[in-house]
Amino acid sequence: MKKIIIKNSKFKLLVMGTFVIILLITFSLSIISLEFYNKMQYQREMELERIVDISYKTISPYIEMAESGEMKKGEAIEHIREIIRRLYYTDDFGYNYIFMSSYGGTMLVQPFEREKEGSNQWNLRDVNGKYIIRELTAAAKESPEGAFVTYLYYPPGEEEAEEKLSYIRGIPVLEAYIGTGMYMESGYAVLNKLLKWQRYVLAISGGIFILLLFFYIRELVKEIRQRQVAEDSLREEKELLSVTLQSIGDGVIATDKNGKVMLINQVAEELTGWHKEEAFDKPLSQIFHIFNERTNEVCENPVAKVLETGKIVGLANHTALVSKDGVSRSIADSAAPIRKGNDGGDIHGVVLVFRDVTEEKKQEDEIIRLGYQDHLTGLNNRRFFEEALIELSQQQYLPITIVVGDVNGLKMTNDIFGHEIGDNLLRKLAYILKESCRKKDILARWGGDEFIMLLPNTTVAGAEEICDKIKQKCNQSKEGPMHVSISLGYAVKTLADENLWEIQKQAEDWMYRNKLLKGKSFRNTVIASLKATLFEKSMETEEHAERLKILSFKMGKALELSSLELDELELLAMLHDIGKIAVRESILNKASELTESEWDEMRKHSEIGYRIAHATPELSKIAEYILCHHEWWNGGGYPQKLKKENIPLFSRILSIADAYDAMTTDRAYHKAVSKEEAIEEIRRCAGTQFDPKLVEIFCSIINT
Repeated sequence: MKKIIIKNSKFKLLVMGTFVIILLITFSLSIISLEFYNKMQYQREMELERIVDISYKTISPYIEMAESGEMKKGEAIEHIREIIRRLYYTDDFGYNYIFMSSYGGTMLVQPFEREKEGSNQWNLRDVNGKYIIRELTAAAKESPEGAFVTYLYYPPGEEEAEEKLSYIRGIPVLEAYIGTGMYMESGYAVLNKLLKWQRYVLAISGGIFILLLFFYIRELVKEIRQRQVAEDSLREEKELLSVTLQSIGDGVIATDKNGKVMLINQVAEELTGWHKEEAFDKPLSQIFHIFNERTNEVCENPVAKVLETGKIVGLANHTALVSKDGVSRSIADSAAPIRKGNDGGDIHGVVLVFRDVTEEKKQEDEIIRLGYQDHLTGLNNRRFFEEALIELSQQQYLPITIVVGDVNGLKMTNDIFGHEIGDNLLRKLAYILKESCRKKDILARWGGDEFIMLLPNTTVAGAEEICDKIKQKCNQSKEGPMHVSISLGYAVKTLADENLWEIQKQAEDWMYRNKLLKGKSFRNTVIASLKATLFEKSMETEEHAERLKILSFKMGKALELSSLELDELELLAMLHDIGKIAVRESILNKASELTESEWDEMRKHSEIGYRIAHATPELSKIAEYILCHHEWWNGGGYPQKLKKENIPLFSRILSIADAYDAMTTDRAYHKAVSKEEAIEEIRRCAGTQFDPKLVEIFCSIINT
């Protein structure tokens, strides 16, 4: 009995021991399995976070530029979308990708479902009815630095839904986020079942303990194999990342924490001229030579600056890269630290991303040039001059002189000869100004007919010398029938506290006084020049003008006109055909009959003469008479077809005298007739072409 008791006791001890062992083993297995599950979960979370962080750092230069305002948000989004589309990696279901969506639910990048790009997926649900995009957007807004979201969705090619873990990172400045996800594999389900079984192991015999041990060992082997698969997958992802970097359109160089090159993609090879085998393990400063295009000074090494500050660094404007073979290219770039884990982790290296912007820079420079240049004269424009005025308001440029000029007669030239001749006049004057000024002087077209010059380190004597040179060159130049002429005024800044804008105002005032004083003299010169041009290019001679003046004067006397009216009639006789300077010489002196188109051009001379006289204060009183001196008594003349007394008296007088002189002198198109024949023709045209009363007065004067 005792033996039985002992045996029973031993059995009980064995059972109890077995039970305790099973309990301890089960408890231990539960802790180990749970810890293993958590570690696997943590590893996958870290992998997702790492992939998204790498992607975020790749696009961070554009985010920085959008935040600082250097790039428009829409343009930054397009650049980021192009980069995200090229980022792939491999998980258990094949290639995986980085997706991008806006806070509003618009799918911006979805490489495996391109048809969804641009569409709004706000109402997309998982198997349990959870709104996926809404969950992702809420997480991105609440935790822009990174957040995990789980939901049930169908893996590629699978019919059963599986739990998917996604990691997203927000981009608040662009109101968007990027992310990726992994499906929870079947191993997790087995582990969960194992944990459930272990909760019932306390009631199971020693045989089940062995069975449980077997199951545990089997699952342990399976997990080891899965871990090996995960390591292989990680290795493949690294290779894929390397391939992706080689495929990016920008140059990419990665260095270690000592600034030595560890990776260089093909674009970077082309831009630097260094092959990856040559560049590997060399200091970045040895292969990446950059300088300022404007100052030619060597730029600071961006990688060294990142390693020193731990912050993202962007290159300044006007940076150029000199390749190994000496080719210089304008570039834009940024360098960012490579950290382990979160942003607070240690720096393990630096990634440098750069691109060739030579063509973009040329286009930008051309746009800037057009923005600062007057397209007609090729001089600088007002915008350029105003900025230069601010820049040169410094002690080192004193004394500094401002010269203001206003073109004389530009409106008259445009009115008489058209804007093409006026534009040529401006170009000729711009050429004279450039020829007369020094290289260091700044010239600009200030307005329609105004020019302005900024002369650094120039005294009053120096300014007068330049102004005299301009005037001399103008006196020797003509543009068509018009002399090149400009009124000038200048003022000098000698003290640092003087305001350059006030100096400019003084120069303008002087110029306007000069223009007012010399205006009449200039107009008289223009009138004399126009008369000389007319007499040179046509059969209209000074003798003809003198004869008309005498005939008109006699008729005016007969009509008892005042001396002032006789002066106007005399001036009309001298300048009535001034508009013919704009008619082609071949038409004016044509011996044969004019064609209809030639007559049309000829008839315009009275209107042109009107504009010339109207633009000149000294001639404005006879402008209307010039316009009407080819009108007929019966309305058959031109250009307004006026009749009878509606035609000004002076125009009616001149038309008779002009017709008489034309008939009694030799012309290219006919021989002179006798006085009697001319009188007979004039009488015949009385009542049609000429005023009948004036014809009688004229005939009586001629006959006496």
